[in-house]
Amino acid sequence: HPRYVMSYHWHVEYEIIRILKGQLTVTLDEKSFTACADDVIFIHSGVLHSGIPDDCIYQCIVFDINAFLKLNSVCADYMQKIIHQEVMIYHHFTKKQPEIIQIVNNLFDAMWKHSNGYEMIVIGQFYHFFGLIFSNHYCLDNPTQNRKDYKRILQLKQVLEFIEKNYASPITLQQLS
Repeated sequence: HPRYVMSYHWHVEYEIIRILKGQLTVTLDEKSFTACADDVIFIHSGVLHSGIPDDCIYQCIVFDINAFLKLNSVCADYMQKIIHQEVMIYHHFTKKQPEIIQIVNNLFDAMWKHSNGYEMIVIGQFYHFFGLIFSNHYCLDNPTQNRKDYKRILQLKQVLEFIEKNYASPITLQQLS
């Protein structure tokens, strides 16, 4: 997105952003920081976020982490820890974590090129990313104790999941409450 202002929003999916050029002032919930070229940003499900570019070009991948539960039962316990917010992956990676930057670059490059077998490369890079998160402890344990909005976001996610499953049927406010 060249010089695209990312307005304040949230979604149930997770997101990875890589900065190709310039700077992006990112706000996650109510905390702001500046990411520079070659940085990577990880955004958890349900986190309110926005971005204001300064001569910036960035790319995003939005993904459903639940897909990784279906693909590999061996890794399910780790993925469940992320989904249930038992761990919170760090939101900003820089040149101080070159292995994370390289994996994310490989992930984006494979998606961009769409060469034969790119799907396997993408899935492999996602697992490599999450494996490094856990092996290098690039996460906070039990972060929900520190998040005031955790219960509200959890309720909101449940409502959205209900709507997604029942969108073809009439839904009442009582069902949503």
